[in-house]
Amino acid sequence: MIKYPQKWKEIGRKIDPADIGAVMQRVIQKLNVRNLSLSGGIDSTLLLYFMKKILGDPISCYTISCDEKHPDYIHAKMATEFFGVFFHPQFVKEEMAPDEIVATFYKQLSNLGVREIIAGDGIDEFACGYYSHEKDRSEENYISWIRRLNPEHLVPLNENSGAVSVYLPYLSPEVIALFSLVPLSEKVDSYRRKRIIVALAQGNIPDEIVNRWKYGFCDASHDKGKI
Repeated sequence: MIKYPQKWKEIGRKIDPADIGAVMQRVIQKLNVRNLSLSGGIDSTLLLYFMKKILGDPISCYTISCDEKHPDYIHAKMATEFFGVFFHPQFVKEEMAPDEIVATFYKQLSNLGVREIIAGDGIDEFACGYYSHEKDRSEENYISWIRRLNPEHLVPLNENSGAVSVYLPYLSPEVIALFSLVPLSEKVDSYRRKRIIVALAQGNIPDEIVNRWKYGFCDASHDKGKI
C-alpha cells in the first residue's frame, strides 16, 4: 500500500479546465482580497467572476487607462456593470514608459487607501496568451515566454508597486502545477490562444470580452497593440 504521497492516484491524470477553475476559486477564497486590477480583458474579468462568486460584495476594480475612449476603460466598465461591482478608473499619460505607468498606478492606489490588490499577471505565459504562441506552437517558444516573465514583468511589478501588496492567483503553485500537466495542443491551436481560459470564461463573462483583441499596455492601436 502506498502511504506517501497520499494523492498518488492524481499523478499524471488528464486536467480539465474545470479543475483549474476549482483551484483558482480556492486560492481566491484563501486570499480574501476584494480589490482587483481590471484591464477589461478575459484574464482579469475571469478573476472578477471568481471573486464575485466566492467572495460576494463588495468588490472594487481599478483600471489603468489613458482616457474614457480607451478599450481597457470601455471593457472594464462593461465588466463592472455586468457584475455589479465598483469601478475606479485611474488615468495616466499615454506617452509614459511602461514602468512609469505601473508606478503611477500603484501610487494612485496607495493615495486612495488601497493596501492590497489582486492582479492577473502570469497567465499569458502559462496559458499561451500571446499571439506569438499561436504563430509558433513549439515548446521552445512556450518556455521562452515563461523565462521572460520574471525579469520582464514580475521584477518591475515588485519594484514599482510600492507599499501596495499585490497578489497573483494565476501564479499560485497549485495553478502552475495543473498547467504543467496540460499539453500545448490543449492550450493553443491555429485558431485560438489560451483555450483553457476561454473555456472557463465562456458563459460566465460577456462574450465581447472573451473575443476581444489583446492589446499592448495602454495602447488602443490595433496595429501597435498585437503581441
